[in-house]
Amino acid sequence: MSSILHFKILKHFHQLSHCLTTRHYERDITTAQGQEYFLKSYQFDQSNFILPKQVHGSEIQVVKNEDSLLNKKQFEADAVITNQMNVWIGILVADCFPILMFEPSVNVIAVIHAGWRGVEQNIHLKVL
Repeated sequence: MSSILHFKILKHFHQLSHCLTTRHYERDITTAQGQEYFLKSYQFDQSNFILPKQVHGSEIQVVKNEDSLLNKKQFEADAVITNQMNVWIGILVADCFPILMFEPSVNVIAVIHAGWRGVEQNIHLKVL
């Protein structure tokens, strides 16, 4: 089994890079070192990587420009939305459900950490 997965349906959107890592990934992606290793393997700058502190709720953060990117490095949320190019957004899941939404006509992407509390609070509908 591969440790990095891609959705076939999203591969034809050339403006979008995406992937999921499994628990079999060669580094612990939950650590800063594991994230740095992962981003370097994609030749991507870690300063443009956003991984919120997830709180099992329905808080959503929107990254609209570079200024908001700098201000969003440490925040609590269970969903991140952006239309910014060259920005990686991510979430971590164990027994919760990861949701990726992409609207190609406006190049907006969202990642959602959908636990039972977040789903109960309609985080998926709020993101839409």
